[in-house]
Amino acid sequence: MLAESRKFPVVIRQKSNEYGNTTLILIWSLFIFLPVESFLSVDLGSAKFRIVYVAMLSIVILNLYNLKIKKSVGIVTTSIFLASIFSSINTISFSSWLGGTIWSTFCLVFFVSFISMLRKEKVFKLVLNVYLKTVYFWSIVIIGQFALAFIFPALSYSSVGGFPRVSGPLYEPSFVPVYIGPVIALFYVRRDWSKLGLASLAVLLCSSRTGWLMLALIYILLFQFFGEFKKYFLKQALAVVAVTCLILFLDVKPVQNYIRGSTDSVASAITLQDQGSTLPRLSSWEYGYEVFLTSPIFGVGLGNYGAALQQKGVYIDPANGIERSAAETKTTNLYVEVLAEMGIVGLLAFLAWLVFPFLFYKKHKNRELSALFVGWICLIAIFPLIQTWYRPYIWVFASLLYYMVIYRRKIIA
Repeated sequence: MLAESRKFPVVIRQKSNEYGNTTLILIWSLFIFLPVESFLSVDLGSAKFRIVYVAMLSIVILNLYNLKIKKSVGIVTTSIFLASIFSSINTISFSSWLGGTIWSTFCLVFFVSFISMLRKEKVFKLVLNVYLKTVYFWSIVIIGQFALAFIFPALSYSSVGGFPRVSGPLYEPSFVPVYIGPVIALFYVRRDWSKLGLASLAVLLCSSRTGWLMLALIYILLFQFFGEFKKYFLKQALAVVAVTCLILFLDVKPVQNYIRGSTDSVASAITLQDQGSTLPRLSSWEYGYEVFLTSPIFGVGLGNYGAALQQKGVYIDPANGIERSAAETKTTNLYVEVLAEMGIVGLLAFLAWLVFPFLFYKKHKNRELSALFVGWICLIAIFPLIQTWYRPYIWVFASLLYYMVIYRRKIIA
């Protein structure tokens, strides 16, 4: 044990020499604070300043003199940037537009800079390893939060069937799969079974229907992309069936209540009976389309969906009967949000960013790239259930995918 502890500083020193102290510190800082949204942030009115922005800005500055931009990446990102600028033509609240434009532009600049930084293969491998380790860490935190919430209910976001809904450091439970889900397939490719299981469990225990949908899509796509996955899945499925039968046989009421509550939650969403979440979401989509019709080409301005509804005198009224100013709401549909705020021009630019990697997939197909595409497809599929397209962790994952398809690297040496 003593010998092992003596080796640890040597390993750190070797890593520092290999990558440089600054790079090593920035990458670890980036991924440790990447999902932190629910705390360690400062409300600036039209936007929130998060601690991860410091690491992102430092990475941009670090790569400023060695920045190399592929023409294709430059075109895609510039089109989104111009769409956000043009959305100011019909903007309602200039401060909201300015706040949204500053943060979205910052994510775009970071995206380009980070891809350039990943060109060094050693840095890329370091980034990926740190990324997966921190996802693993936050998965454990979320599982721990779920367990502790039974003792300290204040730790839960809400509850399902008497069981807590948790979100870890993220804004709310629906964003747990957005952060963790995209790399679950990579755990499978690397044969990191414990990490695969814990990451899947964290998404499951966040008790978000968005998370359950993404988890189901991930496993379906693993069937599609990796033929041998069937054997692994069959073993896991048999274990789940065995545990479920045991729970039913032993009449474990709390777990049965959770299963029943989860089933009712999904059923209420499918049958449109959920007045607390599903119906308000659908209403926000309808309002978003109405906002789009007022300015279909360039939109009403980035960050101005709520302001546009406020101008119409519309209020969102959830099931609890509390009237909430529409200016404080989002569409909870990322595509509708982009369409309403940046118009057809913005939506086309955003869709081009999403579709671009698929142009290279068949040409440079490999197992690691397939794993990233599983995550990318799942993100695209659940975007109608979340909001705010310039969340940093979405762009960090996109940077890895873009790097892979452009430079045709393999993740695993």
